[in-house]
Amino acid sequence: QEKTEVAKELLQKFENEKREREEAIANILSAKDELLKQLEQQREIEVELKKRAAILRKLDAQPAWVSYAAAALASCISTCVMHPVDTIKTRLQATKAADVAGPEAKRQVGGPSKPLDPLPNSTQPLVASFGDLKELYRGLAGNIVKEAPSSALYLGVYEVVKTFF
Repeated sequence: QEKTEVAKELLQKFENEKREREEAIANILSAKDELLKQLEQQREIEVELKKRAAILRKLDAQPAWVSYAAAALASCISTCVMHPVDTIKTRLQATKAADVAGPEAKRQVGGPSKPLDPLPNSTQPLVASFGDLKELYRGLAGNIVKEAPSSALYLGVYEVVKTFF
């Protein structure tokens, strides 16, 4: 009887140790899988960093005038997009100021014969005719002459100074 109880205890102990080992093996395999995933992610990041480093080397190899030209072009494009919006905003502000000041100021702001209309033909649908669109772009050349050189100089000098720091 004692021998069977000792044998049962030993068997129970062996089964517990076996279960603990299996759990430890499962934990180790899970940790291995997680480490393999992290290693794969790290390799992907390293590949991406190498690609970016190659792009940065190409950018550094560009002549200096490219930065100046890119900034000037970007400034011209943004000015072409925003100029009509600024024109409308300015006209709305002038009209509002004229409304507050009275009819005499309205005549002065809008000229002697016609009052200032913030949106040309604003009573018509929002589809503007060529003439109305042309009116919104009045003064664009001067605005581009003002914006392009300063933006080109700003970004160009930034790129040159960036190489020293």
